[in-house]
Formats: sequence, structure tokens, C-alpha cells
Amino acid sequence: MGVDDTVIVSGRRHAAPGLVVGWKVLRGLGAEGDGLGAVEGQGAGLLQQPDVLVEGGAAGEPADAGAAQVVLVRLVHGAHGSAARSGSIADGICIALAVGHSDVAALAKTFREAYMETNNKEPIYVNARRDIFVGPNPREASVEAGRKEEYLQSGASHRYILGRMQEETMARLHLQPVQDDATDLAFCGTYQEMAEQLARVRDQAGLTRVTCSFYNLPDDPSARLEYLEGFGEEVIRNFR
Repeated sequence: MGVDDTVIVSGRRHAAPGLVVGWKVLRGLGAEGDGLGAVEGQGAGLLQQPDVLVEGGAAGEPADAGAAQVVLVRLVHGAHGSAARSGSIADGICIALAVGHSDVAALAKTFREAYMETNNKEPIYVNARRDIFVGPNPREASVEAGRKEEYLQSGASHRYILGRMQEETMARLHLQPVQDDATDLAFCGTYQEMAEQLARVRDQAGLTRVTCSFYNLPDDPSARLEYLEGFGEEVIRNFR
């Protein structure tokens, strides 16, 4: 049936429609901490911590605890049974990494159908964690990320392999080394290419949230910050 974790999302619900895009920089920018960035309505912030997502009112500011609304979100690792169960007992879903974009859409559909059957309304929180491979085009970005990042080399020490995450009832997990164009499971290439890929997956899966994990960013901290600022301007602004 797959593995489930429970995540609590605490924050304001925004009336304005939009796609929230949050990110966490996997390697530090010279200090400990997570990346900040989001878009919803007038620029609501999203702060990602290891086990908790907190929506804020603006510019990445955490929401006031007194005005917070708790939303129960279940983390789904690729099983349709888990997605359906989430729709019957939770307010939202977060589809984990290693699942291809087509399976993200299928899992989101399973969740949405179960949620609507239980609640007689559309869910407000449908999230997927997606990898970002930075580069001049999708193939070069994918190859460079696979070469540089141990996690994408899928060796015997990979946590999904060690944990025997792949089960017969699950969607296929991508546990092979990334060595070629990986646009079927990640957003890859230039800002424009990634914006197009993100929009396509959003529309196919009906996502309201996308949490991005960046790989093969520049090693220099200032260059990383510059890249992330560009990502905000060239990618996130398309979803305001």
C-alpha cells in the first residue's frame, strides 16, 4: 500500500486563486536554513521545514498563529490506495519524489475523486514535490545533475532502495541513475523550459502547490542566490 507520513499545514486560506511554488535549497547558502518563495494571489509566502509547511501572509513571513488554520495533509509515496485513503481522511495530499509526472497526475486524480466523494467539494490542497535540474537545456541539465548529485545516482545506499520502497501495488518509482533527459520526472533546463514544464504538470494533475528541490545549483553562494532570484522572476511570476 506504500508508506504514508502526516504533515500539518498551518496557515491562512487565501481567497485569490493561484499556484504556490515553494522550494528548499538542498545545499546551504553559507548558512543553515531553507529557501523561501511562493506565489498565491498577492504573493503569499511558503516556508518549508523538514516536516511542516507553514503558509504566511506575504513575502515569506510566517502566518500569525492566532489566525492560522490547520490543514491535515498526507504524504503519499506512490500508492493509489494511499491516495484514496488520503482523500477520505485528510484535507490535502503531497505526492513525494521519485514518481513521474504522469503518475503524479494519476495519483492526484485518485485523491481528488475520493475527496469529492467524501466532502462533496474540490480539495484546496494538491501538492507534488518535484526535482529541479539546472542547465542550458533539459538533457544537459539532467546529465549534469545525475553526475554531480549522489542522490540521483541511485546506488545501493539510496534510501528508497534500502527501504524497499517499490511495491507491486505502487506507481513506478524512478530508482535508476539519472543519465539522460529526465523531463518525465523533473523540471529541467532553462527558466522558460521549466516554466512550460511546470505549467503542463500543473494543468494535467490539477496541482495547487508545487514544492521544488533544486539540484546542481552553482557552487558559489552568490551565484546560487542570483539563480534563485532569476527563478522567482522568470518562472514563479508566470503563475501569479
